[in-house]
Amino acid sequence: MKRTKSNLIFLVCYLAYTSIYIGRLNFSMASPGLKESFVLTQEQVGMIGSVFFVVYALGRVVNGYIGDRVSPWIMMSLGLLIAGASNLLIGFLPPFIGILLLWGSNAYAQSMLWSSLTRTVSEIYEYEKAKKMMSYMISSVAAGNILAILVCTGIIGSLGLSFAFIVPGAILLVFCLAVLLTVSRVKCKPVQSNHLPMKELVKDKRIHSVALPTLFHGMIKDNISLWMTLFFMAQYNIDLEASAYFILLIPVVGLAGRMAYPFICRFYKEREYKIASHGFLVCIVAALLLLIKVPPIVAMIALSLIYAAVSIINGVFLSAFPLQFAATGNQASVSGIMDFFNYFGAAVGSLVFGFITEHFGYSSMFLTYALVSVISVIIIERKVIKKAN
Repeated sequence: MKRTKSNLIFLVCYLAYTSIYIGRLNFSMASPGLKESFVLTQEQVGMIGSVFFVVYALGRVVNGYIGDRVSPWIMMSLGLLIAGASNLLIGFLPPFIGILLLWGSNAYAQSMLWSSLTRTVSEIYEYEKAKKMMSYMISSVAAGNILAILVCTGIIGSLGLSFAFIVPGAILLVFCLAVLLTVSRVKCKPVQSNHLPMKELVKDKRIHSVALPTLFHGMIKDNISLWMTLFFMAQYNIDLEASAYFILLIPVVGLAGRMAYPFICRFYKEREYKIASHGFLVCIVAALLLLIKVPPIVAMIALSLIYAAVSIINGVFLSAFPLQFAATGNQASVSGIMDFFNYFGAAVGSLVFGFITEHFGYSSMFLTYALVSVISVIIIERKVIKKAN
């Protein structure tokens, strides 16, 4: 495939994946308004967030397996279509059970994208180039977070809560069409004869060694996005528009971390697991700082550092690690397994944090961040680095 065409397909994939975060973080941005209008309670917000993460985690395993066999454009376009429709329907503000079901549908639809996207990149580029491009692709997560904050804050302020779901839904449908027009041109290799079945992959010791740190980083990463708006509004008694100025820096720094990932890899001489270990150390220090009553700007900086650190860790476990299985054509399946651990951690965190923040305050959440980071450092230093050497 010509370089120009490959780069165009990569750009569409990048923007499509960015768009799903607009159709995901919009719930976090709208949650204060949903609480104030008595559509949802704090625990229901946590429950809906948890359902999203559980469904997404299970969907990633299923769709990772399917993604090795079905053309990427089918998976991606169908996922964008369902996610777009789910967001549009939530825009009518149904009761709690309706939002719960539609948000679960949105979660499953979004789980259809990453594995197929990984496979697409590995098909349009050679291995080393694909690895480099995937290190850039992970920045789409932070870019989506930034756009979601800007877009949804403006929409809620000018058009109201409903349009915080209607507009992102429309954006997702536009990218569904873009994928149909571009990614459908990618010709994928058939399943390889040495392709490992799922039962063999789940026994792989390489996956076992990073499973728990992957779960713990997911517990931190996605719950920062879910709770940051409510945290600033509750802790510092500020409105949504004012809180947006503080929380905007968090994904901006996360984007910087993701963009710096290729350079960090070179600095660490491709020792990705050491990068993950040091990333968790940053989380420990910043989380402990948040246990103290600090000014909002200090809290913003601390959360930004945590988000940047887990964004870099995410690059290690979800982008670089699955490419180790490209020789057997299992990169999509392994990507799905790793994301299962990631979002299972996020789901557990969402349920736990919804309860403990309601009854014990946000310090309990930050203490949990520090504790799981300590455990992750111990696991990586004792097991993963030892095996890598």
